[in-house]
Amino acid sequence: MKVLWRQQDYNEALTVFNEDGSYKTISVDEKMQALDVCETMLSKNHITSNSINWQLYSEPSQLPGYERAIEDHEYVFDLYERWRAADESPRFWFRWNPRKYHLSDEMRDVLTRTDGTTNSVPRPMSAVDDLRGISEGVLWLKRPQCNWIKAFCFIIASAIFFTKKAHKKKSKNSDFLLDLTTMDAYVARGARTDKDPFQSPTPFSIVFLPSTVGFVDTDSVIVIATTSEAGLKAWSEGLRFHKEDI
Repeated sequence: MKVLWRQQDYNEALTVFNEDGSYKTISVDEKMQALDVCETMLSKNHITSNSINWQLYSEPSQLPGYERAIEDHEYVFDLYERWRAADESPRFWFRWNPRKYHLSDEMRDVLTRTDGTTNSVPRPMSAVDDLRGISEGVLWLKRPQCNWIKAFCFIIASAIFFTKKAHKKKSKNSDFLLDLTTMDAYVARGARTDKDPFQSPTPFSIVFLPSTVGFVDTDSVIVIATTSEAGLKAWSEGLRFHKEDI
């Protein structure tokens, strides 16, 4: 995302990139939400499609290859101001996302059984409301100033807990990891070619950054990693589901 000019009425001229690397420059004011940017990009790209299946993503320059899905209700101008205060210039991407408001089969799997095990038994799921329970799975986990470990992680409401003993998946027997309402999840892109600053044991990692901070300190963040691309997709959708209550 590049700022080309700044006016007294607080407009920003932003560069938003398409999937093929082409880009459009649009004017964004303080009242413009991500949904408005999507609709503007559809118009500029001469695409006759509903914005419900299109989404904006932000990629911090300090974390190339990682991106976060920006929700329709978020104010793009505020996001830019937050990053600019940290001398950061993220790149905005605009791309098709058919799962923007739909659950994938992989995400349902994560919400109903332990990822990475062969003897786990799925819990019954009879309605969408059943998905609001506990998401769980065996993941690689890296906490600040700690080495990578394998841990059993699970979500209750918006809080993530972890334990090394999968059979004790209760919050009182586990350690608190983070609260999704205060964090943003940046997901590794499948085509990522940059060197991973976290030395993740797999290419399928997710980085958690505080929602109110634009500065990225690679030694002070929490990172999880799945063992497969399908697991990464499922967990990224599951985290978004629990945070945004979609």
